[in-house]
Amino acid sequence: MSKWIRFRRQNSQLDEFGRLVDEVDFDEQRVKVCVGDLFDNNESTDEILKVKDLNLLTPCWPGKMFGLWKKMLEAR
Repeated sequence: MSKWIRFRRQNSQLDEFGRLVDEVDFDEQRVKVCVGDLFDNNESTDEILKVKDLNLLTPCWPGKMFGLWKKMLEAR
């Protein structure tokens, strides 16, 4: 099964994604950069980067955020 990650290169504002190439210790992991849509049509490029040189991002960007608040003072 392929393992996908989202990342941002250092000194970049562009969010990218790719597929982990090999599963070794963290210092040696590499990712093959992909273009297109993460969940639909995507293609691998020839570019391979070291994971340790990337800023890892959450798997997807949340569409909504819910917050819960407990009224601590009223519970006393």
